Amino acid sequence: MTSFEFYLLGSKGFKCLEAFIRTFGSTYVKFVCAERDRDVDNDFYDEIKSLCDSYELAVISKEEVEQKACFESVTFRFAIGWRWLIKDSKNLIVFHDSLLPRYRGFAPVVNALINGDNLIGATAIWASEDYDTGNIIEQRSLEVSYPMKIADAIDFLTPLYIDMLKSIAAKAIENKKILSRAQDEEKASYSPWRDEKDYVINWSKDASYIKRLVDAVGKPYSKARTSVDGCEMVIEEVEALDDINVVDREQHIGKIIFTRNPHPVVICGQGLLKVTSFYDPTSGIRPSLRFRTRFGS
Repeated sequence: MTSFEFYLLGSKGFKCLEAFIRTFGSTYVKFVCAERDRDVDNDFYDEIKSLCDSYELAVISKEEVEQKACFESVTFRFAIGWRWLIKDSKNLIVFHDSLLPRYRGFAPVVNALINGDNLIGATAIWASEDYDTGNIIEQRSLEVSYPMKIADAIDFLTPLYIDMLKSIAAKAIENKKILSRAQDEEKASYSPWRDEKDYVINWSKDASYIKRLVDAVGKPYSKARTSVDGCEMVIEEVEALDDINVVDREQHIGKIIFTRNPHPVVICGQGLLKVTSFYDPTSGIRPSLRFRTRFGS
């Protein structure tokens, strides 16, 4: 009998499994490997576990997978939202948050939104020795307009994931050949991993870029950061404003130039940015700012 292993993380992983069971039933699921992710507000581990428990499906950790010498043969393995290496790549299909071969690597949606791409999407590929280079099985895309928050982008991409999963699973269950095609290496680009330093705002960038950054690293991620008088501040919401002529601009980047009921307006490398929601991460409180304040990197 055809069977599947699922390696799942996050909302897309949960919703894909939910859609799979609703469409094909739970008997095709051999087991689900799920993990917690401390870097996001909600890793959907509890939701995945609860769903599996309701259908009496085994939920195991990645350590348990690695410790087992072998499992009974399965038709395919699906990695959806998964962040870790799966040593056994046989029959492994990886779902990636970009229109490969663009944005191979990490945080592809975040980087696409920061760059202002008007087209984003998802790709299902065969696992390969070098990450995200395997043959393309399925690919879906959608147009986006800005402003666009990362949480909304994830919601928009999830139906694409579900559609690809159902298409591939249906072929496997019907014993149909799953066709694929090689990626065009000349069009490849790479999206490096991001750490806490990448959440820090560079005020020398133009205001529209900073606006996209703030929206792209917001919930469920750690949110954009800046410093005020040496103290860290979380920046949640900003609004790009029309530019003005600032004398000797490079010397004044990051300074508050106006206050707009009661939001500070900050000088950027190009344009102005009104900061409408920010707070001290230690206290969770929005501090009072002196007019003569400079936001730093």
